[in-house]
Amino acid sequence: MFSTTRKVLKFLFYSAMASIAPHIDTEPPKNTIIFDPDPHVHNLRKTVNACAYLRDLARYCPHGAGEAVIKKVEFMKSSRVPNHEFLLCHVKDPRNIAGRDTVIQIERFNDNTPPQRPRTDIPSLQPPTKDRRSLSSQSVSDASSHSSSPSLFGQALDLFTIFCMPVITSKDDNVLSTLTFDDDSTFSAEEAGVMAMVASDAADEYSAISHQCYWYARVIFNIIVETQAGKYTKRPLEDNKRMGKRGVIRIVNNAPSNFFIPPSDTSQRLVHSYRAKWHQWQVDIEEKKKEKDAPLRREEAARRTAEAAAERERLEAQRREEGLLRKLQRKDEELAKMRREIGDQKRDQALHLDQVSSFPPNTI
Repeated sequence: MFSTTRKVLKFLFYSAMASIAPHIDTEPPKNTIIFDPDPHVHNLRKTVNACAYLRDLARYCPHGAGEAVIKKVEFMKSSRVPNHEFLLCHVKDPRNIAGRDTVIQIERFNDNTPPQRPRTDIPSLQPPTKDRRSLSSQSVSDASSHSSSPSLFGQALDLFTIFCMPVITSKDDNVLSTLTFDDDSTFSAEEAGVMAMVASDAADEYSAISHQCYWYARVIFNIIVETQAGKYTKRPLEDNKRMGKRGVIRIVNNAPSNFFIPPSDTSQRLVHSYRAKWHQWQVDIEEKKKEKDAPLRREEAARRTAEAAAERERLEAQRREEGLLRKLQRKDEELAKMRREIGDQKRDQALHLDQVSSFPPNTI
């Protein structure tokens, strides 16, 4: 009860601050998808999938990669049948800038049975999208919308919902496990996105007996536990026995697996796929950064070229001016020399006339 009240008060506080003093930052965010600088969307949510998030980050703000760091992961379960399971990733800017804390909700539904249970009273910015292509610099795109006819099988609807303020979870939602990351952890939203995409690529078809929300949430949770070992504190230490259960019936075990899930779809196998795709994504994002910086580099090169040309012109003009000054100086020196010579000649003539005039007339 107290926890729910606290979340409600925190939600109302963020709503008030978004309208009174929207997003007071010491410097603008680079990841404008998670930390949207527009104060008008701070009370909204962005419902996409992991592929779309990674695509948009690479396309619009590649330098924002690594800015959104996950500080806590909660494994959630609804106490109401069908006991939906999902993950809540609490995200912050590692520089602890005020107003930059976000929640990412990762979950799976059947595309033929879209989510009906309200988890917040916040409208969605955009409809869910799907893309099942492999990871690359152009690996994600929007896809078709879903129908509403219920079914136990169909296309999987994997959501990567970004909330711009604290999430008010339903009173029926319970925290089964929590990973609290160390202060120096760099586990990012992009890593969680790649993990979610690896799980989606492994099984893009929804199956109530194999690849449902229990499998999806647990396989991503296990990959986090495996790849981030030593960087978090887990509470409780032992896995909750309610994980993977629908009512009292266990649907998936801790692997997660069951008779219908092939070994290739367990988290132990998918960790290898994650490591390879995460490495490739890091390579791709560095290329995107270079592409993003290319116009700036060209502009900087053009500016430096123009400055160098202007400097050469200035030096050339200075040399021309110095040459002209030297010519004028030589002319002045020649003129002064001529004046001295003329003066000397005049003095010699005057002296000669004086000498001539000093003799008596009859001496000649």
